[in-house]
Amino acid sequence: MRLDAKIVEIQDISIIDRKEMYELMALYYDNVTAANFYKDLSEKRWVLMMRDKCNRIMGFSTMKLIDLEITGKIKKVIFSGDTIIHKDYWGQVEFLMGAALLRRARIRVEVIHIAILSTG
Repeated sequence: MRLDAKIVEIQDISIIDRKEMYELMALYYDNVTAANFYKDLSEKRWVLMMRDKCNRIMGFSTMKLIDLEITGKIKKVIFSGDTIIHKDYWGQVEFLMGAALLRRARIRVEVIHIAILSTG
């Protein structure tokens, strides 16, 4: 079972997709409220969206661009926020394609580092 991965701008995510993302997140994490999820989502710039062959969202990782001081210099960093994948797809490598997808989508940023925090 393979997933189709795509970078999507936050403002381009439909209300239906936002609800589906929240439901997936709430399935695996305790104490996730819709209000907090949608607020956090609004603070991000992109989502690495992963869909199955029936076009259902089976995973995603939210991302934002931040300035971070590294070794005394300000660097542009893509920070990965909420990240989840349905258990049926654990072990897939699509999440690792985030940087390549950003380049292919022609998102013009000078990214020095990508920070991904996840559990599991």
